[in-house]
Amino acid sequence: GHQYEIYGRRVSNTGTFPANEFQISQVGSEVGSNFDAAHAKVAYNPTEQLFLVVWRADDTTDEDHEIYSAWLDDTSGTVTVDLAAVSSMGPDANGNYQADRPAVAYGTASQKALVVWEGDDDTGSLVDNKMEIYGGFVSLAECNAFDTADLSVSISESADPVLAGSGAQNLTYVVTLTNNGPDTACNTNVAIDLTLPGNGVSLNSTSPSGGTTYISPNWIIGDLPASSSETLTFKLTVAETAVPATNAITLSAGATSETPLLMTGDDNDSEQTSIISNSFSVSDASIVEGNSGAQSLSFTVNRTNNSIASSVDFATTDVTAVSDTDYIGQSTTVNFGAGGALSQQVTVPINGDTLVELDETFTVNLSNPVNGFIASEGDQATGTITNDDSATISINNVTQSEGNVGQTIFSFALTLSAGVDQAVAVGYSTADGTATTADSDYVSKSGSVNFTGTAGETKNIQITVNGDTKVEGNETFVVNLNAPTSGGRTVSLTSSSATGTINNDDATTVDFTKSSYTVSESAANGTLTVQLSNPSAFTVQVDYASSNGTATAGADYTAVNDTLTFPPGVTSQTINIPILTDGSDETDETVIVTLSNASNATLGTTRNPATLVIVDDDGPPTVNLSSFDFTVGEADGVVTATVSLSSPAGQTIEVDYTTINGSAIGGSDYTAATNTLSFPLNAISQTITISITNDSFNEATESFTLALQNPVNVSLGLVQTSTITIEDDDNPPTVDFEATDFTVLEDGGTAAVDVVLDSPSGQDITVYYTTADDSALAGSDYTAATDAILIPSGTVTGTISIAILDDMTYEPTEAFTLTLTGANNASVSDIPDKTITILDDDPLILPDVGIGDVTADEGDTNTLFTFPITLSLSSSYPTTITYVTADGTALAGADYVASTNTIVVPAGMISGTVSIVVIGDLTAEPAETFEVILTNVENGTITDGTGVGTILNDDPIVLPEVTIGDVTAVEGDVNNPFSFPITLSLASALPTTITYSTADNTASAGEDYIAVADTIVIPAGVTTAAIDVTVVGDVGQELDETFILKIDALENGIIAKGAGTGTILNDDTLILPNASIGDITAVEGDTNNDFVFVVTLDMTSTLPFSVTYNTSNGTATAGSDYTAASGTVMIPAGADTATITVNVIGDTRYEADETFMVVLTGAVNGYIADSVGMATLLNDDERQLLLPIIIR
Repeated sequence: GHQYEIYGRRVSNTGTFPANEFQISQVGSEVGSNFDAAHAKVAYNPTEQLFLVVWRADDTTDEDHEIYSAWLDDTSGTVTVDLAAVSSMGPDANGNYQADRPAVAYGTASQKALVVWEGDDDTGSLVDNKMEIYGGFVSLAECNAFDTADLSVSISESADPVLAGSGAQNLTYVVTLTNNGPDTACNTNVAIDLTLPGNGVSLNSTSPSGGTTYISPNWIIGDLPASSSETLTFKLTVAETAVPATNAITLSAGATSETPLLMTGDDNDSEQTSIISNSFSVSDASIVEGNSGAQSLSFTVNRTNNSIASSVDFATTDVTAVSDTDYIGQSTTVNFGAGGALSQQVTVPINGDTLVELDETFTVNLSNPVNGFIASEGDQATGTITNDDSATISINNVTQSEGNVGQTIFSFALTLSAGVDQAVAVGYSTADGTATTADSDYVSKSGSVNFTGTAGETKNIQITVNGDTKVEGNETFVVNLNAPTSGGRTVSLTSSSATGTINNDDATTVDFTKSSYTVSESAANGTLTVQLSNPSAFTVQVDYASSNGTATAGADYTAVNDTLTFPPGVTSQTINIPILTDGSDETDETVIVTLSNASNATLGTTRNPATLVIVDDDGPPTVNLSSFDFTVGEADGVVTATVSLSSPAGQTIEVDYTTINGSAIGGSDYTAATNTLSFPLNAISQTITISITNDSFNEATESFTLALQNPVNVSLGLVQTSTITIEDDDNPPTVDFEATDFTVLEDGGTAAVDVVLDSPSGQDITVYYTTADDSALAGSDYTAATDAILIPSGTVTGTISIAILDDMTYEPTEAFTLTLTGANNASVSDIPDKTITILDDDPLILPDVGIGDVTADEGDTNTLFTFPITLSLSSSYPTTITYVTADGTALAGADYVASTNTIVVPAGMISGTVSIVVIGDLTAEPAETFEVILTNVENGTITDGTGVGTILNDDPIVLPEVTIGDVTAVEGDVNNPFSFPITLSLASALPTTITYSTADNTASAGEDYIAVADTIVIPAGVTTAAIDVTVVGDVGQELDETFILKIDALENGIIAKGAGTGTILNDDTLILPNASIGDITAVEGDTNNDFVFVVTLDMTSTLPFSVTYNTSNGTATAGSDYTAASGTVMIPAGADTATITVNVIGDTRYEADETFMVVLTGAVNGYIADSVGMATLLNDDERQLLLPIIIR
């Protein structure tokens, strides 16, 4: 056996040896055999002043060689770090795995050494010396390709859930990264994804432990030794009135390291904190008061979150409505249970009454929220009690006899219908009608009537009427009322006037002599007599007018409207009604004659109005169809038949009609119909419409019958039925052969040739045909035929059968002609001839023909690819082979010269060749293929008809560098694409495949842009492409934001610039708020207390606002009267207030009131409108008088 180790010795630049040699390796026991170390190489680290020594060593008995390394101090030669094996070619104690001849070089920039060696990781024998080159990096941080580490990530949170609405809430996340060993984890990083829902949730600070750094989204740890940990703390604030969009904060962390990680599954963690935000509001409500009892007015109290139990106080306050009179005041607490409803109804009883009054209101106020806050615009609601009471003032008409002498009082009563909550006044005045003050019929009067407001209250207006002895008609005068004065209450007049009628004491009555009169329809007039009950000394007039009873003016009689005059002493007059005769059969009809507007007489009511009966004298009409025959085109859609009466209908007339099939069939040629025609009064005709079915069948003319039946109030005439003829509009079909070629085997017996119509027909079609010789002969090859076939109606095909004669003779293919010579009810195609081919079925033994494949280099100039043609046997006939080239991945004209040609293999030969020119070039490209296809062989059979030519690339492949460009564009108000340019440094012979994805920077996926993760392929020869990312447009004010488009993986290319930045330029007008600080005045106190200054924005902003503050002495002095303070106050986006607290130092010393100031400076994302908040410390100590003590 043997044993070798690696030793070293320092040598100065003058060739001297400042120290003794020292041992570096230790691969086996000092007394063992078959352990050796050899082939040492050295690299120098000038930064750390260390040497890295690598060597090949065997620490087993089977010559299992691996590469080992150690770091040496350059002054002492002491081994500072022993990294043991660098390589791992296979299992220990197995000589089939080897590593040998290491080399090492140090990289100053990377602080790593590259070790390379030749090796074999194959389990087979080494006799073939199948070695490959391997390599690995070695760093001073004790990290190399064979170290492993188990990283675990954990996240803790200080609270879950967080409740908004109980003051600002602080939330802490702690991310802990632990290396559980066994080795140091190098270049360790934790990717942090912190998702804030906004609207009151903000990140205050981050605190990484030790020397680690956090640059969102990465927590950079660097090298983490085994069994050690680091932490990263996030501190967040949830505002008092936070209303986050997603109601949750999510923090995710995932660890990565350059050192290979043990896959234990705990190198990432995620926590989510729920945010419970709950606001209360109440809505306005109104209700109609009602007349009695209590109505319930419901107010809806809302909350926005039902995940927790919460409550809010509810109380009413008078406005114009009075508690306990108009409504029952309420003060209560509205309790909401966890998981319960988002709203509750709180009812306030409303007291109904019938008093006329104005609408009244009260308010509802919310206060003292628990587990929530009161919405700024929902803390108060108005309850409106709508008055539904109204009152009317009515006045009655008065009619009295005037009397013959003296005066009569006409008393007009005014009544208030309902109670009113204040006095109501109505003005009045008289006005002449037919009675006049000038004729001393009455005494005019005006004034006002006043009601106290009591329901049912009555007041009277008294008018004096003068009596006389004149014989005259009744006379009238009017009492006019003005609109009531009621202070806006709903009080109206039922009538704005009342009539006083002064009745004449003497009268006569005018009326008909009887209530009914009769006249024949053929008479000229109907006469009615009107008479006075008593003779009159005055001219009496009475209006009369006719009106329809069952008779119709203008058709049965002439309407009249006139006046009858009775001269003094005349007691009888007549009214004539002109009668219109017609030929219509109708029932007896009536005319109503009414007397009205009698003057100097009383209108009788006993026989007024009177009836005039017109007695009909005509017989019934007849009904007929307008024609015995109707003709309609099939495409017309409908046929319309007119049914007429011999005279207009004097009463309702009905007649049934029905269709009856003939050669036309209901349902297929027309729509069958059975129905009733009705003729209203005075109608003379009606129409019947029958739908006609349009089809594409060529068919004969068809017909069906339309018949009238079952007449009512009419008799059937001569034309009771009509024949309706449907004329077909479809062209006859064309007959043609179904197939373009017909082939039959000689032993097939029969050639069955199908003929087909181009459309169905409604008629039978006869097709005539005949045969004619070509190379086939009738009588020896087939049986001649001249005949016809029938294609029944509704079908489109028929078959012609020709007998084929079989024999035992080998012969070439033969053919004869079949011709369509004519057709009934159809036309023959323009090409009526078809060839029938008879295939011989007698054997001829022919060789099998195949073509081989060719694979060869492309070359730089043209190259011939020679494809072998092989016959399975020599033939007594020459074999003619036709071929054509076809593209595969190789393209004709660019990669090879296309060819279509024929070769002949002479009789007796069994091989031949086809040569194709391949076009050489200097372009690097993948292997390409094309095909040579045998398309036809005479005197042979194709068995392998395709030869594949594979053109092998012999030019070096240069990969392009890939760059992603940046994009800067405005955001817009709607979604728009950001197009990132992709550029290749050169056109490649290979397609370049890019896998890409987006990543947040200051822009957030989902809110500012739509995340993508996909793959794009740039075809060979193309140098540019683009990737579109959709940017989410909005109208919100915000800063410019960025996101990243990065390359995740690349095939057939080199990354030159692997990430592009998308910059979203805000294009929305940024209106910044103005900040003001309020003053405060309070007593100083005897002990310390806080003065809280409120900073207020004049508007909410989409950006967080901050401002710096400092205290400044007035008459108060920092340190003795108050504690000086400075800092920055932050108002989150969407909020408009914040507070600054200054501690005031209380004492018991009597002093004057004092002041100090809080001064705002340096506003960020806003302006300062009022920069000084004045604090006034009111002295609350009494003055003390110290008296001397006198000792006597």
